[in-house]
Amino acid sequence: MKDYHSTHMVTYESPEAISSDVLEVLPFLKGRSWDQLALNYVHSLQPSSIRVTRGECKTDWRSWRVTVFVNEHDVILKIEQEADVGCIGYASGYDMHLMSGLFE
Repeated sequence: MKDYHSTHMVTYESPEAISSDVLEVLPFLKGRSWDQLALNYVHSLQPSSIRVTRGECKTDWRSWRVTVFVNEHDVILKIEQEADVGCIGYASGYDMHLMSGLFE
């Protein structure tokens, strides 16, 4: 594996094996209103599209789409991003998801 330790930068090379996963992002926005400030931070994710929902979601996949889950008062419950992930050494993004121990 290429070593990415550096005091400046190392060019990133995408892996040949790619899968998909849903990642929880921007946790510091939980409990805040869905407003311009939150949208400004969502911009940092460079989303392909954004949807804001109270929980209902179509199950289609859109790489880099951001989903903002809000309650009835537009308070953010969580933010997720559909992402392409490297998959070397794992059967799938789901396998990585399970093995990471970071998600429910």
